Amino acid sequence: MINKRIIKDFLDRDLEDWHCVKDLTELEVWEELDLELPEDFRFKTPPWKHQAASFICGLHNKNFLFFLDMGLGKSSLVTNILSLYEQKGELSGKTLILAPNEVGISSWEEQIAEHSDFAYTSLLGDQKEKWKLFEENDTSFYIISYDGLLSMLTALTKSKNKKDTSKKRKPVAKLVKKFCVAFQGLVLDEIHFCKNHDTLAFRLCNQLSKNCDFRYGLTGTPFGRKPIDLWSQFFLIDRGETLSETLGFFREAYFEKVGNGFGYDWVFIKEMEEDLHQAMRHKSIRYAEEELDSMPPKVYKTIKVPFSSEAYSYYELAHSALVEAQGNYEMLKNAFIRKRQIVAGYVDFKDKDENRQRITFKENLRLDALVDYVMGIPPKAKGVIFVEFTPSGDMIAERLKKAGLKFERLYSGTKDKIAAKDTFVTDPECRWLLANSRSGGVNLNLQVADYELFYECPVSPIVRRQAEKRAPRGGKTKTTFIVDFMVKNSVDEDVLEFIREGKDLFQNLIEGEVSGR
Repeated sequence: MINKRIIKDFLDRDLEDWHCVKDLTELEVWEELDLELPEDFRFKTPPWKHQAASFICGLHNKNFLFFLDMGLGKSSLVTNILSLYEQKGELSGKTLILAPNEVGISSWEEQIAEHSDFAYTSLLGDQKEKWKLFEENDTSFYIISYDGLLSMLTALTKSKNKKDTSKKRKPVAKLVKKFCVAFQGLVLDEIHFCKNHDTLAFRLCNQLSKNCDFRYGLTGTPFGRKPIDLWSQFFLIDRGETLSETLGFFREAYFEKVGNGFGYDWVFIKEMEEDLHQAMRHKSIRYAEEELDSMPPKVYKTIKVPFSSEAYSYYELAHSALVEAQGNYEMLKNAFIRKRQIVAGYVDFKDKDENRQRITFKENLRLDALVDYVMGIPPKAKGVIFVEFTPSGDMIAERLKKAGLKFERLYSGTKDKIAAKDTFVTDPECRWLLANSRSGGVNLNLQVADYELFYECPVSPIVRRQAEKRAPRGGKTKTTFIVDFMVKNSVDEDVLEFIREGKDLFQNLIEGEVSGR
């Protein structure tokens, strides 16, 4: 237990509030920049007002978080900030950019080339290939994915327990030291990938953070339902200046222990919400899409179809299993997934010999509705179809091929994800991108798409929000049509209803707050 007086002193600190720049008019923002910028500094592409205001924060802070909604230009913003520090001679060393995935690496390559004169090296391939690229290239920027960082700095090791045959990744100390000391700057794109302080990704980023003078975090979704996730993100950027140097102190200041039958949970104190937001403004700025006038319009639509008789008979069984599973996590999870599979048009199960089997329903009204919609859009329009499950993607891919439509697919089985994305963007004949919402919903700029079709809606509000932001990017003027396909009176409707409230249906099922449809 931490002394209450120490906590009070911590909460009563007089911190700078950088959200004040949001109150400046566009003229005032540029007057401020004229005073601060060197005469010979030029933006390669003029920033929007919200970027210029955020740029002021970066001018005065070498460690800062930019909580800008997807599509509001976070990567170009931080590239411009680093260009300024490099021109001023304060940033003379290397900068590492952590991207969420390989497609994100490609996006960063485009942004760096468009907004700066920096040379860059993308660290791709296996561990040996990454190290070769790192050691043989001397560039200002190095770009790597979070998974790539793990494969580069860790090794698979066996458990000391002889009965445990599994292998786990552990950091290789000499590799970590050699890599981390090489950088002066660190950019953590989609920094919420490090929100869990227990993960290996956080530990490696922590080692990088310790050695860097310039640290910037970027995300439009800093946390979902859990304010506790903020601590790790702020710590990696400001080393505890805002939310304290330890998670324990942060908990004591903003949370309370609440018993749950198995022990206790740390529950955020609602009355502390304004205090937390005020503290966050010390090292972060937030811009939501709805605050800006420059974002293109969006039109939402829902297309509902009835159950087929075959699907409904399976659905009733799955729903009964979900009701009976209350309190049993694994049974609950299996029943929930099965319900989602059934409304998608198939069901997986194990036969009496424990062999995995799949039934694909002969009648799939939801898939029919999706294909009808796809066939009806204007001839030159492009769109993205998001799915949650690989079998759903398989079914849609088969129907698109039968319809003679050229498309690219982006999911775990795509060998060259960057090439798939580039083909969709540049080839006028390729009108559709069929993407898993996690593979295709992060760090992609898909302004060429006028349609985003959700065959299945993600249960996570963060994943859904990111996927939605791929097409309606800042600077685009055409309307983006966002369409959800669902089965009436099913789990589909519950998922979308909870998403609109910023909630995760499955999480609420686990907590026993809802029973589901």
